[in-house]
Amino acid sequence: MIGMRSVLHMATALSAVATAVFLFIRSQHAGAKGAVQMATVSQADKENFKKVMIWSLFFASAALITGVARSYVQLFLQDESGLNDLEIGLFGSLSSLGITVLGVFVGRTGDRWQKKGTIAICLFTYAACMSSIALLKNSMGLQFVAFIYGGSITFGTLVSSFVGQVSPQSQRGRWMSIPQVASMFAFLVASYVGGYLYAAWSFYPFVFSVAATLPLVLIALRLPE
Repeated sequence: MIGMRSVLHMATALSAVATAVFLFIRSQHAGAKGAVQMATVSQADKENFKKVMIWSLFFASAALITGVARSYVQLFLQDESGLNDLEIGLFGSLSSLGITVLGVFVGRTGDRWQKKGTIAICLFTYAACMSSIALLKNSMGLQFVAFIYGGSITFGTLVSSFVGQVSPQSQRGRWMSIPQVASMFAFLVASYVGGYLYAAWSFYPFVFSVAATLPLVLIALRLPE
């Protein structure tokens, strides 16, 4: 209704307002006691660091495999499913709603049950949603899938939660940056891979992503906790 340029301007302004909230948060420093803790690495910390590296490698693999198709969902909905701009925008909104609503459920399930099991369910649900997106042509059906799809991609929060639990307080920021950097780099690579696959055939990114995600479900169940 108002044009894409105006939408981008509004999004930039809202992002700036959201980011400005961090100006009111006080910085935390390790202090003298934390510096001593950083110099002393216990055997438990070494074992936990190995676990963090395993989870980071898994998270990067998941970001690579799922990112191949995730980057091209909206384009696929326009090219192959025949959705108009309003319907694609609604799809994105419902996906965000799924991230918010189902993300809380995923987090609580991970805390009460086990994180690796919850991640496995999220990945399996992601594969099912990607298959539905590739096959469905009905707009209403795709909007329902959008909500579930949004919840399925929240497994990254469980990875951050696990790393935060096992990392020493004085090095928590450093440890938590490892899976985040690894996953972002993997997602960057995934965007290029997905682009080449999409150019060859628009269904290729979805076929690859679904087929490669299913083995990840089994691998997730073997993650150390």
